[in-house]
Amino acid sequence: MPRAALRRLALLSVIAGGMACALNPVTRRPEVVLVSEAAERRMGAEQAEQIAREPGLFGDRALGDYLQGIGERLARGSPRPDLDWRFAVLDVWGQNAFALPGGYVYVTRGLLAYLNREDELAFVLAHEIGHVAARHSVQRMTRAAPLAVATGLPAAAVSLVLPAAGRALGSMGQFANSALMAPYGRSQELQADAVGQRLVADSGWDPGALMDFVRTLDRERALRGETERLGFLRTHPLSRERIERGEENAARFGAVHEAHPRADDALFLAHLEGLRVGADPSAGVFYENHFRHPELDLAVEFPRDWITANHPEYVMAIDPDGDARVVLEVAGVDEDVLVAARRFAKGPGAAFGLIPQATTLTGYPGARGVGSAGDAALDVSWIAYAGRVYQVTGIAPLEDYERFQTAFIDVALSLRGLTSAERDSFVEEVLHVARARSGESLGELIDRVGGLWDEQTTAVANALDPSASLRAGALVKVPVRRHYRGGSEPEAPAPGSSAGSPDSGGSGS
Repeated sequence: MPRAALRRLALLSVIAGGMACALNPVTRRPEVVLVSEAAERRMGAEQAEQIAREPGLFGDRALGDYLQGIGERLARGSPRPDLDWRFAVLDVWGQNAFALPGGYVYVTRGLLAYLNREDELAFVLAHEIGHVAARHSVQRMTRAAPLAVATGLPAAAVSLVLPAAGRALGSMGQFANSALMAPYGRSQELQADAVGQRLVADSGWDPGALMDFVRTLDRERALRGETERLGFLRTHPLSRERIERGEENAARFGAVHEAHPRADDALFLAHLEGLRVGADPSAGVFYENHFRHPELDLAVEFPRDWITANHPEYVMAIDPDGDARVVLEVAGVDEDVLVAARRFAKGPGAAFGLIPQATTLTGYPGARGVGSAGDAALDVSWIAYAGRVYQVTGIAPLEDYERFQTAFIDVALSLRGLTSAERDSFVEEVLHVARARSGESLGELIDRVGGLWDEQTTAVANALDPSASLRAGALVKVPVRRHYRGGSEPEAPAPGSSAGSPDSGGSGS
């Protein structure tokens, strides 16, 4: 037998030896799993730390507390109430919701904007609780590990699920993360629906919210001309099947809900007031090739026609041919510019023979260093400005460095503070919950409050007929543009207080 095949056979035996039989918390049936509950919690916590860094969590504390409160009430009735359940809004516009092992549940800003009732939010959270309660991620990892080994995955890939074997075979790599975030199967999705509907009914919400939620996302998908959803519905069963199963479950669980209804739709919509629907100005904004950051009082100009990207930890531009790139990042806080420069030179810059030299750049203390390694050239500038040391790193093929050198230096020399006009120019796009006037059309309401979406999109997001006349006082979610307030956190709204009087003007309408 070939040596590689022998190694794989040995690994399969190690995995088989590490498998344990446990009762599934939802089905109460025995199942073979690779991961203990302690390991499950640990994996979830590690992944949650990464998510908090990037893409990050939405910083509305009142909304986060509201979400946590609903989630905790649902989780108390779940098959795994002992987990340390965490519920958070992910600072992402795409419509999605997901859960990590150990009880971490996330809903994106984009999905919240398309919900219209507290019952729908409760169902989304309960559905994700169902995935965690049934240990669906653990099931995926258990099924994936033998296949991964049999198909030649490196031995290191089993170390997270089998710590003892991992110490002997190497460290865990991408396998665990891909298994944690891999798509759920059809049966797992339907099971999470059923668990979720039972949880919302037992907790006083409407189990029929599943149907409303799925229909809204179906309408949004049709509006975009999509044949397969890339977010929440991408791997879920066909909507028709989910609705049919959901109706059956709602008929069984509905009596529980009717005995003690809990939903507070006015409070739910009040918490959506001010929900950001566009880019976050506090993270900096690109105006063509000009980058401006209101919180850092910073403006930088990148080469015209280069492709730009704004990440939480850096800003980058790539030339149209992909040969060169320049990156702006913070290299230090409240320290001498040469200290930051030499630290980089001794670390990542060491291979390039980088030797920083003190200089002055645009009137600020700075440093410059140029080096090369193999066929790559590195051009780095450091500028001390407003209590931070900024690093501008340009990298290009060594043979083309002279062609890009001026562009790299110009980026560093463009760094400056914002003008008064620039400080006042920042705007943000947020949801406004408007009150309709009697007989008003959706188009008329959009025009009155300065809505940014067209009638069709607004109708879908509010589960409305775009041609219908609105009743007096009806609450309609409409994105509007407002002046950026500069890092202020929204206050907790009172029930029904978010929407202004139907007779008031401007964005308070």
